[in-house]
Parts: sequence; structure tokens; C-alpha cells
Amino acid sequence: MSSLSLDTITAIATPMGTGGIGIIRLSGDQSLSIVKILCGKPELTARYAHFEKIRHPQTNKQIDDAVILYFKNPHSYTGEDVIEIQGHASPYVQKEILSACISLGARLAGPGEFTKRAFLHGKLSLSQAESVIDLIHSDSEKSHRVALTHLSGHLQKKIQGYRKMFMLILEQIEASIDFPDEVDPLDRSEVTRSLKTLKQDIDTVITLQDYGEFIKEGLKVLIVGKPNVGKSSLFNAILGKERSIVTDIEGTTRDYIEGSIQLGGITVKLCDTAGLRDSTDTIEYLGMQKIKDLIDKSDLILWTLDSASPLNENDHKVYAAIRKKKNIYILLNKADKPNSIKTQHLDNFQVSKTLSTSALVKDSIQLLKNTIHTEFIHKSDSIDMDYICNIRQVQCFKGLHTSVTQLLSHIKQAHLDDMLSPHVRHIIEQLGELTGDSLTEELLDNIFDRFCIGK
Repeated sequence: MSSLSLDTITAIATPMGTGGIGIIRLSGDQSLSIVKILCGKPELTARYAHFEKIRHPQTNKQIDDAVILYFKNPHSYTGEDVIEIQGHASPYVQKEILSACISLGARLAGPGEFTKRAFLHGKLSLSQAESVIDLIHSDSEKSHRVALTHLSGHLQKKIQGYRKMFMLILEQIEASIDFPDEVDPLDRSEVTRSLKTLKQDIDTVITLQDYGEFIKEGLKVLIVGKPNVGKSSLFNAILGKERSIVTDIEGTTRDYIEGSIQLGGITVKLCDTAGLRDSTDTIEYLGMQKIKDLIDKSDLILWTLDSASPLNENDHKVYAAIRKKKNIYILLNKADKPNSIKTQHLDNFQVSKTLSTSALVKDSIQLLKNTIHTEFIHKSDSIDMDYICNIRQVQCFKGLHTSVTQLLSHIKQAHLDDMLSPHVRHIIEQLGELTGDSLTEELLDNIFDRFCIGK
């Protein structure tokens, strides 16, 4: 476990830029004494808003008028003395106040160090601490709900319950080995039931991994096709605004363009790409090269065809680039024109859906949105948000799944209790990685490095 630093830390806690309010936060034993010097006030009352002039300690020149809030330990976010200086959000003013705090002995906080101290002081569990960064980055209703669910500690309580159960199992095994005449041997049928229950929860977490990814990160939808099939027009129609340049000239889009909409409480991240074809234009070629990475990372491919023109070699090249993807919709675009593509022309393509679309027909765009909602987003409405985990947690659960499966096998093969003991101990350690009880300092630093400075 990471050791607590005795340093007093400080950082700007609000985004840099011009605005109404900018907050500088301090945490640590020197916080109160530093701010007393800055405002020239001998005493500050905890949980009381003080309106004071902030002066630089070296020049005594006024930097700002600010509201000062003092949170006395342990009744603060970090569990230490915490001060918030709420001044005006001028980049110059914020940097001057920060500089003044550092000149009086504070040091600049690292990424997520305030939340890390909250975890180390027991103010937040690890899953709650991780949910803070998820809450900061939530950009949709459902990602917000997931973060709040984890912040309330439901997942943590369930994992802690399993960890306590296996610690009791370990105690039972070791006591029965050391004192066979006084302690009953392990009740293997009861342990098997407990392992199977845990395995069901693990299976649920792993099964919901894909849903969790797009609830948290957004559904990544890629529009692909040969040049001049109307990709950019569709992109603009789905967004409901002119985001991408539309012309009749092939190769107008040289790179990819991104935009997003909210659909059923989830962010749908749309990407309009350069047309895939053979090209000697260097810029256009580089744009097409980037599409390969985008295809790999996408959740849904919208393969756009010009329904008014027969399929050609470039259409088949597009399919060759995307054919390994699980979710592909064919969009027979320009449906407002006479159709030149027959159903039998599409029989050799393995796709999920085929839809007729036109940027000029609003109903066709709404049908596309409704289909995406039904096939991807609606299914997430019934998901228990407790089981939606971040990447680190999912990896922990996958390792735990292997260990639980192995232990069930050993019990079924009637291995002796002393042979079961190391496996039970390993499961306890893995559960501890989820709760934060068995973390190395390096792993803990990696978790909090995801945070912004000031949180």
C-alpha cells in the first residue's frame, strides 16, 4: 500500500480559462497557516465562508478578492486540512495565487493526488475513487448513472462481502489443519455454492463488458464507403447540422471528421471518413490509411452505397476492409433516386442490417437512429449498473474467474484442505485488488494518474 505524503499540496481545481470563478485547493497540515498569511487573518472558522483580500507574501500586493473555505480534518474530502480559495477565473490571477501558495511551502499536486489521499485516509473506497474520474468524464445520462452508482459503493460492498467470506473459509481451512480435533473440516458443499455464486457475478461483469464500454465511452459509429456516395451528407443529417463539407467532387473528405449525438441516454460518436479507393493523392491516401485504425475501434460500421449506381470494384474493396467486423449496416443511400442495386447484388455480403437512407428524407434518418437505438442502446436499459466496470476492474474479474474455476475443479477432485489453502488465499488477494486492500504503490499510482491535476 502506498504511504501517505506529509507534504501540503496545492493545485488549480477548475479548468484554466477566463470565467467567473477559479478555485485553488490546498490539502495538508500547512494549508491553514499558508492561507492565513495570504489573507492576513489570524483565525479562520471551519465551514464558514470568509471574504478576504489575497496578497502575495513577498510583495504584499493584492492579487484578488476571494471567498475562502476551510475544512478541518478529518471532515474534508481528503481527510486532511483542506482550503479552497475561490477567486476570479483569470489565468493570471489563478497562477499568481498558486505561485504564492508554493512560495509558502506547498508543492504542486500530482494527477489525482487529492482523491488518492481521500482513498488512503479511508474517506473513499477504491471503486468510489475510480468512479470520481468516471463522473468527471461522464458525457451522457447513462455514463453519469454508472458513475453515481459506483460512487454510492454498491459494487464495493458486494466485493467486500465476498472477500470476508473467503477470509472465513481460509481461517476454517487453516484452523482445521492446525487443530483437527477441535475444528471441523471444511464444508465443501457450502464453499462450492459460494464459489458458484461468485462465478455468476463474475460472468455477469465480463458479459456486460461491451455494454459497459459504450455506456462509459460512447457508441463508436463509423461511416465508410467509396467516394461520393453521400457519406458526409448522411453525417450532417444524423447530427442535424452542417459539420462536414459536402460537394460533388470525389475525395472532398481527406481525413476523418467527428461529431456526437445523444441517443437514449448514451453518447453516439459518429465519424465521417475519407472515401476508400485507389488514389495517387498523398493527402487523400493518408486519410484512408487512418480509417484502418478507426475500423478496428468501431462498434458499428455504416457501409454507405450509392443506390443510384451499380456496385463497382471500389465498393468491394470497402467490404474487404470491414468484413471481419461483427456489426455492419449497409446503407443504400440516395434512396430518393431510382435504385440500381438489387437485393441479390448484396447476398454475398455478411451484414447485420440493410437500410434505405437519404439525407433529403428525414424519416429514413430517423429510422436509422431508431434501429441503432433498438439494436444497441435499448438493450442496456435493463442492465444492473452495479456490474458495469472499468477496464482495470474487468481485468481483475477475468483473473478472478480463472482462479475460482480452478478452485472449483480442485474441490471436485477432492484435493486435501491444505492444497486448497493457497488457492483461497490467491482469491482473497485478487478480491483485495478490487477493494484496494491488496494494491501495490505502482498500481495505485497508475490508477490515479488517470485523474486531472486538482482532483
